[in-house]
This record gives sequence, C-alpha cells and structure tokens, in this order.
Amino acid sequence: MENGCWVKTCLGSRSPLNSILFSAEWENASVISILPFIDTVFYGVDIADFRSELELFGVVDFKRNYQLVVDNFRFSKDTITPGATILMLKCIRYAEEFHDFVERLKDLRWLKTDVGFRAPHETFLIDDDWKCLLEVVDKVPLLDLEFYGDEIKLYKVELCKTGLIAGFQEASKKIVRGAKKLINTSITKEQAFALLECYRDLNTRHGRLPIDLANLMRRERWLHTSLGFRSPKEAILFGSEWESIALVSRLPFVDDSDTQYGLGKEIYCYSNELMALGAKAQLEQGAAFVISGLQI
Repeated sequence: MENGCWVKTCLGSRSPLNSILFSAEWENASVISILPFIDTVFYGVDIADFRSELELFGVVDFKRNYQLVVDNFRFSKDTITPGATILMLKCIRYAEEFHDFVERLKDLRWLKTDVGFRAPHETFLIDDDWKCLLEVVDKVPLLDLEFYGDEIKLYKVELCKTGLIAGFQEASKKIVRGAKKLINTSITKEQAFALLECYRDLNTRHGRLPIDLANLMRRERWLHTSLGFRSPKEAILFGSEWESIALVSRLPFVDDSDTQYGLGKEIYCYSNELMALGAKAQLEQGAAFVISGLQI
C-alpha cells in the first residue's frame, strides 16, 4: 500500500512518498514550483487532521526540502512574492544540486527593482562604497529593498551567483557603458558634475578609480569647452595669464558660462580633478593649443 499510487493529488494519483499535504510552510514553495499537493477538494479539509498518519505512509513534510522545490521549479513573475524570492535564495544556499537552477535564474526577470522586474545582471544592490556612480546615469535598476525588507541582504552571496551587480568593479563597468551612450548624444551639466564628484569621492575612498571609469573620463569628449565637447586633455582651464593669448588664438577653454552646456563658475571647484585628468591650466602646458589655434 505504501508504494502504490493511491493518493489523489492535483497532479494525479501518486504514492504517499511523492505526495504533499499542504500547509503554511509550503505557501511560498507553491508559488515557484509545481508540486503534488493532496487534493483537499476530493478528500475534504478534514484530511489535514490525519497529517501524522499520512507522514507514516511517507507523505512529504517540508523540513527544508529545498531540492524538491528546485527540481519542480516553475517561474511566473506575476506571482513572485518577497517570501518566494527568499525561498529561491535559500534553495541556492541549501539544495544539493542547484547549478542548473542558478543558470535558469540568470536570465529570468524575477528581481523587483525600483523600475520593475529585472534579470539579476540588470539589477544593482546599492552600496555606499560606490553609490556616487548612480548619479552619472539615469534610471539604474536598484533592488527594491522596501519590497523585500532587510532579510534579502543576508543572501548577497546567492544573489551574486545569479549575476546581481553588487561589487565596485562590476557596478563601474555597467555604469560606464551607460555613460558612454550619454556622451555619444550629449551629456548634461548635471551629469558632467556627477562624473567629477564621483571622481573625487572614489579617489578619496580608494585612492584610484576603476580602470573603465578612469579611461572614460580621460579619453571621452564629455567636457564642454568654447570649441565644443572635448576630453579633459584637450581642454584648458581659463586663468588671467591666458587673456592676452586668447585675443590671437582660438582656444578650447572649459565652458564656465551659464549657457545650455555651460558649466558655470562652479567648475573651478574641480580644477584639481580636471588637471589630474589632463586638463591644462598653465600657459607653458598649452603651447600646442596656441599654435594650432592662431588667428592673426
């Protein structure tokens, strides 16, 4: 009798060893997996009074049975709850065979962000260590901690296994890609200042910038000058010693005006950062600019 298929479940007749009597412990599992729950419509709700007897026949109790959830995983973002998400992460942590499960999760949109559901490789877990990067581009999908609560932070390792962006270097690479797209169109005054502020903050915290961000700020044309957008090494910070030279040579002075792309006088607060990125400030540094821009 124990091994026969005499128990009616929602998936057909099963042996007790392959059957589950629903309880609150199975609530989250029922959202993310197709499981053979005993048909309480057929037997009536009183079947729950015989839980102990059914377990003697082998009916499955939850008891951290994460492998069963993994083996029967079913995804629908419309039914994913915070509790179900935590269970998925527990499956990664505790199931014996979870690698295929992780591979499936990498491309599914199962993580709630502040701009909707996203796949892990599109989602950022904010970190004070690099959060200044978020000011550089718009609409970065941040993991919705209000939706999940602080418990999800306990599973950072598991989240990263699925591709979540949480590390300093990873976040930098992703955001730099977005920043390049902005530069190819036109970067705003606010975004230019965000880049400089990020340079200052990361340099203070780490003593250096991630290589991708450093290359972008040194090589790309994101700094508006009197001759259009230039890279810092192609730009000059205006000072009194340039006044007479500016009368006879067209020079790419950093735009300190209040026009559409102008950066205003505030830009001089970042003179040290700009010079570290290659901008010229001293007359002797700009000889090549003077010669190429001569207008006599």
